[in-house]
Amino acid sequence: MAQEAGEPADEVGEKTARFPVLRTLLVGTLGLFLTWAVVSYSFVAYLADANPDRALAIRRDPVAALNFVDRELARIKSEPNSSAQSAQPEQPAAGDSNAERLRALAGIAAKTLPGAAAGADTSQPMRSPEQEALYQRVREALRTDPLSAKGLRLLAQLSEGYEPKEEVANLMRMAVARNLHEAQALFWLMMTAANAGAFTDAITYADAVLRTQSRLSQQAIGVFARASDTPEGLAEVRRLVLANPPWRQIFFSVFSRSVTDGRIPLQLLLDLKDTPYPPTSREIGDYMSVLLENRLFELAYYAWLQFLPPGQLAMVATPFNGSFEMKPSGLPFDWTLPKSAGVTTEIVARPGEPDKRALLVEFGIGRLDFAGVTQVLLLPSGPYRFSAAYQGQVTGRRGLVWQVTCFGGKELGRTQMILGTAAAWTPVEFAFTVPETDCPAQQVRLFHDARSASEQLVSGKSFHDDVRIERVETQ
Repeated sequence: MAQEAGEPADEVGEKTARFPVLRTLLVGTLGLFLTWAVVSYSFVAYLADANPDRALAIRRDPVAALNFVDRELARIKSEPNSSAQSAQPEQPAAGDSNAERLRALAGIAAKTLPGAAAGADTSQPMRSPEQEALYQRVREALRTDPLSAKGLRLLAQLSEGYEPKEEVANLMRMAVARNLHEAQALFWLMMTAANAGAFTDAITYADAVLRTQSRLSQQAIGVFARASDTPEGLAEVRRLVLANPPWRQIFFSVFSRSVTDGRIPLQLLLDLKDTPYPPTSREIGDYMSVLLENRLFELAYYAWLQFLPPGQLAMVATPFNGSFEMKPSGLPFDWTLPKSAGVTTEIVARPGEPDKRALLVEFGIGRLDFAGVTQVLLLPSGPYRFSAAYQGQVTGRRGLVWQVTCFGGKELGRTQMILGTAAAWTPVEFAFTVPETDCPAQQVRLFHDARSASEQLVSGKSFHDDVRIERVETQ
């Protein structure tokens, strides 16, 4: 830079040296400002969820404030005797005259219940100091973010019991309108509507809970069950189920355990029968399992018959599908083929007779735990004869056994052990009697009769066919 006329050389040098220092100060100040901005915004945004206390220590952040209140409110509710506790009232000093004592009590009342002297309604309960502080924090956060769903829900929770119920409900509805994933608000609205008998609203909220909060599915389906006790509620439940909602796969298992009338799930399943989304074997099986658990055997059998294909209704016998010509449905009154580690159970062609079918049980190598092939029966009391045939080779200390028991009860009879080699089809049979009492349903079962872990070592395979149970006519 050229020196200006009349300007001393030393002043020019001093100005030139001063500019880099000024630039360094400006850059340093800007860097500190940017660092502060990153810490107070980005880092605080992270801490708002991870550690709201630290976030609030750095900067007032509405998200951190709401998370702090949410955590504290959960802590208060988890503590015993967590209802709002007002501070202990002051006591007038001892030794005062009666007039002074009355004036002191009046003053304490005026401080404790503001507005009492003016005739205000003092019946409304007051928040504890801790709850009031949380309430004010939420209100302050909502002034910054008035549409925060969490803030509206927390304000409703802190208002419950202290503000009119409709005002609390409006806050909860506003929270859900802003964010359908506000689980506590949804749950509150669902249960409040159900307890008030407003089942149309309760079912609407329960549907939303099932679609967004799978962990609350049992409670939501329980509301469906309560609603089904009324004609209007049942009609609304039916409308939703027939629409094939995404939660239908878990519905019948929980619903069947929750309803007061065991015929209601059957009616819903029958309503689905002729729709584009008919009941699955799992849904029917879940329902029938609940009926069997509650020993409603005849209703379970009736339900099973309703879903048999027309061609199979004419083939109903005891046991059903004893020749294994049809693929088992897995329902209780049909053959149930369990999945057991190291054991294969399936319906295959009979050896040397590809046009006929048989049950194959094939063991792998090592110690096995075979759950058994089962079917539930509904035999009247009286004498019977069981018969079957097998072929194959089973090697081990213990073999396979066919057995008939009362459902969940005592054994009625069993075959001799199927063990060793049977090159040709070999018959097995036994006689048994169904008692007149305490045996309304029975179960036929093929299983490995191991009594200890060492007896679970078995190998080989066997085919089974022509399973029959025939009543023995007595003179």
